Amino acid sequence: EGVKKSPSTGYPLVCVTPCDPHFPRYAVMKERCSEAGINQTSVQFSWEVAAPTDGNGARSPFETITDNTPFTSVNHMVLDSIYFSRRFHVRCVAKAVDKVGHVGTPLRSNIVTIGT
Repeated sequence: EGVKKSPSTGYPLVCVTPCDPHFPRYAVMKERCSEAGINQTSVQFSWEVAAPTDGNGARSPFETITDNTPFTSVNHMVLDSIYFSRRFHVRCVAKAVDKVGHVGTPLRSNIVTIGT
């Protein structure tokens, strides 16, 4: 159901980039990814989190998650084994790497708010 439903606490988050065959419009993006020399397996991932909004609706700044757990790394397309409470805001950051090793501009996903 993708971003139509808030992710539940305790479940993994998955970052799907436009060059991933699971991306909804991959058929359109496939040629562009190929022309740019982007291989989905070489995309660099990171994750950012922000605390819940306060009573006035203000959100704290996003911070990069840097602490790995014994069961997962925070630098993969799947963020698992890290627990966020309800109303925390999470987004993924993906950087494409071309065939000669140049790292592209970071792309940030839409923000998801952890649900119940």
